[in-house]
Amino acid sequence: MEHKISTKSITMSVRLSEAEADFLSELKIPDAKTPSDKLRSIIQQYRLIHESEKDYSQSLSLLKNLGEASLIKLLESERKNNLSSDLISKYSSWAAESYAYFITAIGSQETEFKKETLTEIEEGLAQRVFKLIEWTLRMGVTEKAPCYNPNLISQNINTVLELTEIIKNKQQSIEEKEK
Repeated sequence: MEHKISTKSITMSVRLSEAEADFLSELKIPDAKTPSDKLRSIIQQYRLIHESEKDYSQSLSLLKNLGEASLIKLLESERKNNLSSDLISKYSSWAAESYAYFITAIGSQETEFKKETLTEIEEGLAQRVFKLIEWTLRMGVTEKAPCYNPNLISQNINTVLELTEIIKNKQQSIEEKEK
């Protein structure tokens, strides 16, 4: 949903606490220097958040932008320390995509959820969770995982493997009973 932005300005008076005014003056927003510029930018961002609830692409873009500054800091530190982490790379991508799916799956609904819709949302989330599990397990295939700590996956995988074995045994037991 696009809003036509009017070129006509309306003067508004806003009361802020001292802490809010200090925050606004210290807030760094690209291309927004004055308090008025910053407030307009904040309103524009909130509008995008509201509209992105119904549009997957907008939601994904917004979430990626939200985490971009943190990710850039991390990547700069990786470069300075000559490190990289597939785990962090995959997770940051997965988190944004999964949450964008969740937001738009729920935000696109106008009324109460029907059972089939709830099931579809759950299935979509399960697919994404299992994809993350698969990616993480793939990092454990080699002796040294592509993480800052190359032993990270092998140090934490045992519980997952135990649970997997229990599930596998339970499924086999059920299949044998059905025969």
